[in-house]
Amino acid sequence: MGVKRRELLTEEQAKKNRKEKPAPEMLESEITALEDMGLRRIDVPDTELAELGKRRAQTVQDLLLASGEIEPARVFVITAPPAPNDAGVVRMDLSLQ
Repeated sequence: MGVKRRELLTEEQAKKNRKEKPAPEMLESEITALEDMGLRRIDVPDTELAELGKRRAQTVQDLLLASGEIEPARVFVITAPPAPNDAGVVRMDLSLQ
C-alpha cells in the first residue's frame, strides 16, 4: 500500500495563489449565468409547489401558536389560487383580525 504525499505550499506560492483569484464582484456575471442555466433546467410541478406552500403555512401557524399567547381559533390557513409570478418573488399574505 502506497502512502500519498501531500505537497505543502510555500508562503510565496500561497500568496501567488491568493493574488490570482478574481474578486467576487468580477464573478457576478458568471454566477448569474450559471444560476440562469440551472433555473431553466429545473421544472417543479404545480403539485409540489402547492405542497411546499402548505408546509410553509403550517410552519408559520405553528410558530405563531407556540408562545400560547394567541388562541388557536384565531389562526387558520386559507388556501388560495397561486398569485401571478412577480419576477421570481415569493409572496405570502398574512392577515390579522
